[in-house]
Amino acid sequence: MTRGTSGWSWLMAVVVLSGVGCKTLSRMDVTFEQDALGAAPATYPAPSPPNDVLASYTSTQTTSVVVADPAGGQRLRITPQPSFVSAPDFRKRAILVTSDVFTAGASIRGHLRVRMEGLGQLLIGLRAVNGPNMSDFLGGFSVGNYQASTTRIELLNPFTENGMEGNYPLFTSAGVLASVAGGQVVDIQWSLDQASRSIAASVSGGQSVSTTFAATSNGVAVTPIERLGLWIWLGNPSSNTAAFVDNLSVEEYK
Repeated sequence: MTRGTSGWSWLMAVVVLSGVGCKTLSRMDVTFEQDALGAAPATYPAPSPPNDVLASYTSTQTTSVVVADPAGGQRLRITPQPSFVSAPDFRKRAILVTSDVFTAGASIRGHLRVRMEGLGQLLIGLRAVNGPNMSDFLGGFSVGNYQASTTRIELLNPFTENGMEGNYPLFTSAGVLASVAGGQVVDIQWSLDQASRSIAASVSGGQSVSTTFAATSNGVAVTPIERLGLWIWLGNPSSNTAAFVDNLSVEEYK
């Protein structure tokens, strides 16, 4: 069992399950444990599930490489390239992960571990992938160091790709999940209910915040969700910005 499994114990405090005997199936399990240090992560992460896919964007804007975690194991480090630091007003993609296929109408929950060094933002979006079509983002998270002493984690309302990557940030906060000491490792737990078209989230079992999404998005019927895309961007970086990501986990449950 991978190191990311510990995140589910906190998630149980957020999502009330139907009782004993709940069946769970892993649909994304990215821990970077099998990746080579100092290199971009593998496209098909090991060990399971077999059909989750990861793409990293090492370009003139961001660099994503696997590094050792001082607490043990490995994690992904995302840093800005000099050209991004010199023009930091926009948000640039770092990685994109797509889950394995869900059972039609399944309840979905997930976890990720993040840490921010220096000023800047890490932004995460959740997107339905149904056949060849993708919805707009159903919601997401912002992990921001607006001052060196504090990291603020927020749940984001639904937004568009252009709203995130365009000249102006066209996304809004559904509420603050937590504010912690700058540089602290945080675990975000979230759940997605297809019947109510809602996303709820918390940080390390703290207060839960929720948002809802439309039945149709980007011309696509959102539910039932076939696969889920998880996109990560770096925003407003400085020369000392580094974001660390680990334990990207998604499962369905009944």
